[in-house]
Amino acid sequence: MKTGDAATTPIPNDLVASDRGHEVQYYEHSHFLVNRVADFLAPGITAGEAILVIATRAHAKLIDEELRARGIDLDAARRDGWFVSLDAVETLTQVMVDDRPDRERFVSIVGGAIERARGRAKAPIVRAFGEMVAVLWARGRPSAALAMEDLWNDLLGHHPFSLLCGYKMPGLAETDVQQVTARHTAAAAEDGTALPKK
Repeated sequence: MKTGDAATTPIPNDLVASDRGHEVQYYEHSHFLVNRVADFLAPGITAGEAILVIATRAHAKLIDEELRARGIDLDAARRDGWFVSLDAVETLTQVMVDDRPDRERFVSIVGGAIERARGRAKAPIVRAFGEMVAVLWARGRPSAALAMEDLWNDLLGHHPFSLLCGYKMPGLAETDVQQVTARHTAAAAEDGTALPKK
């Protein structure tokens, strides 16, 4: 599946190295998102793929706890350099210029993190979870969030990786959901319903 293709079902958790996907998971409860992210990342960790997590501090802590509860040695993965965690808010301050995501900074920081993690992994694919877009949307900056989604899609055109984004549903209007979904290869609600692209 290539970025931009329509999809009616979520991207499978067991992506192979040749697959690229940009899925969005809409959620209402943080515990659901944490489990969804762990379901997405765990098969990649088991397969020796590189992992990039750009999450809020609260979610990063919960994701770590969930992965450890599943028997994953995160300390070793981080030490070996193929599991990389970045704080979403801190990373935003590094990639934003004049309230917009800067392409050069984004490629350097995010693309650089992907390449470094891939270089340390056993398998060539990277699985990434990102919340910078959700942070921007929550701050009332939807145009900046959509611009960042476009940068992620551009990056997907140059690097073999799969990406999962998370957006909290309360507060998103139908038109908001349509704009976000249009920039993803697949979208799903918390109840498992796949959201078709308009």
